[in-house]
Amino acid sequence: MSQTVNFLTNFASLPATAPSSHAHIISDFACGTSTPHIQDAIVTLVYKISPSTLFTFLEPDIKEFQLVQTRRQGKDAGEKLVVMKRGRKVIIGLANPSPDLFDTLEFDNLVRLEIDKEGAWKVMYASYRDYFRESWDDVWDGITVNRGWDDLSLRAWVEDPRSESRRRLEILADELMWVVLRGRVWEVGGFARALNSPTKPSPSTSDNKTSNYTTAFPSLPPSTPATHAHILNLHSPPPAHPTLQDTLVATLYHTSPETLSRFLDPTVDNFKEILGKKGGM
Repeated sequence: MSQTVNFLTNFASLPATAPSSHAHIISDFACGTSTPHIQDAIVTLVYKISPSTLFTFLEPDIKEFQLVQTRRQGKDAGEKLVVMKRGRKVIIGLANPSPDLFDTLEFDNLVRLEIDKEGAWKVMYASYRDYFRESWDDVWDGITVNRGWDDLSLRAWVEDPRSESRRRLEILADELMWVVLRGRVWEVGGFARALNSPTKPSPSTSDNKTSNYTTAFPSLPPSTPATHAHILNLHSPPPAHPTLQDTLVATLYHTSPETLSRFLDPTVDNFKEILGKKGGM
């Protein structure tokens, strides 16, 4: 992959000509004239999953957006790339669940950003080796735990006036950016969900045919044929005759997105879920 890229020109809300502090969708990874930044990697990741998911992500008044991409194979199997957004604040991080460390989430890289009203992104915090309880709220709030390796952690804040801290902020953000882009993280399995997003339909769900379905789970898009599975949108009137597959995946999704993700995982040989109790595989 080239150190410079080209940006997509036909996504109106993220123009290719916007300043470098804004987010752009990368269209050409092999060559180009623009230097990518962490915000470009984030929106490219979400766009590659689906344009409608990016429309949802970009809503400034969305209560909560979460995207989790999980590697299924190789030496990094189980590693999660997490993107969270609440309002104009964004977190992106590379997490490894560590059950042997008292159910800890170990983040090899974590970056916190803010988006101003003009659309400019700013890296506020970056770290290497932050540890949290297995709670996304703790991750969002920055409530770390000390598992004995704090002296191995690297952290940088935008408020730190020292030049070495500012440089560390840039390096850590760039490292995570290249993990996303070179690793083509959008190609691994995952799910996206949005809570209390604005009620206006996104372009991909504005027609009557797809308004019964949600775009929150990118691997089951609403635009696929009726023989495919779709997740029913509980905020719109249900179809007159929902299919069995739609009812099944909607039930699993509304149990939890993770449950549906396990169900759809082609590497899972056996799946069992008892609603109201913990399921097994």
